[in-house]
Amino acid sequence: MARGDGDSSGREDVSNQLLLDLLDHSPDLQCIASGDGGGRFVWVSASWTRVLGWSFEELISRPFVEFVHPDDIEPTAHKSAAMFDEGDNAISFENRYRTKAGEYRWLQWNAFVAPNDMVLASARDITARKLERIRELERIRLLEMSEQLVGVAHWRVDLVADQLYWSQGVFRIFGIPESAGSPTLEQAIAAYHPDDRERVERLLSRTVERAESFAFEARVVRPSGELRAIEAQGRPERDADGKVIAVYGILRDITDSQQLEEILRRSERMISIGTMAAGVAHELNNPLSYLIGNLELVHEEIERLRPTLPPATAADLDEMLDDALSGTMRVRRIVDGMRSFSRIGTAKTSDVDVHAAIGAAVAIAEHEVRMRARLELELEPCGAVHIDETQLVQVLVNLIVNAAQALPEGQAGDHEIRVEARQLGDEVELRVKDTGPGISPEVRGRIFDPFFTTKPVGSGTGLGLSICHSIVTSHGGSIELEHTQVGASFRLLFPAVVRRREPSVAINLSGAPELDSEPSTRRRLLLIDDETQLLTMLHRALERQFEVVQAHSGQDALDILARDVNFDLLLCDLMMPEVSGVELFETLCERHPQLVTRIVFATGGTVAKDFRELAEDNGVEILRKPFDITELRARLRERFA
Repeated sequence: MARGDGDSSGREDVSNQLLLDLLDHSPDLQCIASGDGGGRFVWVSASWTRVLGWSFEELISRPFVEFVHPDDIEPTAHKSAAMFDEGDNAISFENRYRTKAGEYRWLQWNAFVAPNDMVLASARDITARKLERIRELERIRLLEMSEQLVGVAHWRVDLVADQLYWSQGVFRIFGIPESAGSPTLEQAIAAYHPDDRERVERLLSRTVERAESFAFEARVVRPSGELRAIEAQGRPERDADGKVIAVYGILRDITDSQQLEEILRRSERMISIGTMAAGVAHELNNPLSYLIGNLELVHEEIERLRPTLPPATAADLDEMLDDALSGTMRVRRIVDGMRSFSRIGTAKTSDVDVHAAIGAAVAIAEHEVRMRARLELELEPCGAVHIDETQLVQVLVNLIVNAAQALPEGQAGDHEIRVEARQLGDEVELRVKDTGPGISPEVRGRIFDPFFTTKPVGSGTGLGLSICHSIVTSHGGSIELEHTQVGASFRLLFPAVVRRREPSVAINLSGAPELDSEPSTRRRLLLIDDETQLLTMLHRALERQFEVVQAHSGQDALDILARDVNFDLLLCDLMMPEVSGVELFETLCERHPQLVTRIVFATGGTVAKDFRELAEDNGVEILRKPFDITELRARLRERFA
């Protein structure tokens, strides 16, 4: 039939053929599928063969589900059914189709149901775009992982679209869930600390106006109220005309590094304070030694003269002497605490008297406690523990000071801090308890975590209890926060070295003093110290036991020994000017080796680790000042037992 005559059927055939030719030349994959549930193509365009490699006959002879990726079969079937079962006669979705070579291509579909229940569909090959999107997501994931590893995050402010983009890390730093969506620029600036907000706004404005880069440190206030310190760097982004169209940059949370820097600064200060404390302890111990020694000698003299004294006078003298000795003992405890505190960097485990360690800790912490609580001690006889003495004192000081800081100032009569020690089987139990507000349940599980603190920013590093836990557990002990009705209670357990410890010998102020009777053959003692008053006191205290010779310096002692080496014992101070006790010892090893085992050192300060080990190897004893005269006499007597 010729074109243009009046047969409508011919025109329809021509129109259908033109439509099919048009679809055949489309770059998209066009198709018609049966809607009878068979799931087969009725017609496919030539693009199917170009894209997937299958021939027309291969595509229409098999159910189309055979070409769909196994993971996409169920979603594809669900979408197809929806066009018929749910009345949704037009759908859009994505799935993967297998090529003849066995690969898969991503297709984006648009399909609808025609009036004759045939399905007309168009698919676009989006494989390249899909793979690029996958690669982009992978790049984003890798970037996020990298940011998380190095602790940074990135952001971008689009000034044209007035939009702010945050990476995952920024949400993490600001403490905001990603589900909240990126905030506006105004909301982001409002998250900074009020004291830093104006400066941040000024730097951003200057970047936009002058196209300048910037860097600053500021504080962010999280929704929880927690403060985080951040470091920010930013740069302008300009268009072809040089106009700033965006600002982008990075953020880094520097809170932990700032805390570590502060800890290092504090450590340096503590080392300086420790060095000073060692010097002060030594300088105090020398006069304290002859003060205590002379008081004991006065006590002995009073006892000798008591029968000749009026009772009232003797009673007054006893009371004055008791007060004086009580004061010197208090100073002695403080000095002992300073000495323990000063031994920084000289960790050495030994069998430590728990009561002595508690006494040193109390002496250090007493000032912090005095205005806040009564400090009560409940110390039962118990074994020693094998630990570094300085570290044990540090743990106890931390726990006592923490307890004090939990209490209000000016209400000491209403509160109590109690330190307890006792033996439980083969273990020594220590407790530090207070009557403060206690520790809330939500905090209890984190108190030993590093950098966790409930104190205001700047008031604590969050390392005190973490360090306590590390020290205790590293020495085979345990530390726990007990459940209590009132306040907080920390319980420490250590393996005991010995089962029981008898109370330490106190200075004997009752009854007659123990004086040695003069031996038939008097032994000779060389006293070596640069403190004249100390030498005089020791001479008085020991002259009934020994024939005493005084040397007022290390060099003086060497001069004496050059003339006379017939001494049974040498009692020598370690820290002396010009020729120290250590130098004297080295000289004795060279010139008078027979005297090495006869020397006893005394010091009011710390002892260097290498010399302490050298002394131990040679059986040389080191006594600590200030002296208890009764104990000193007994120790020297033991040398000749």
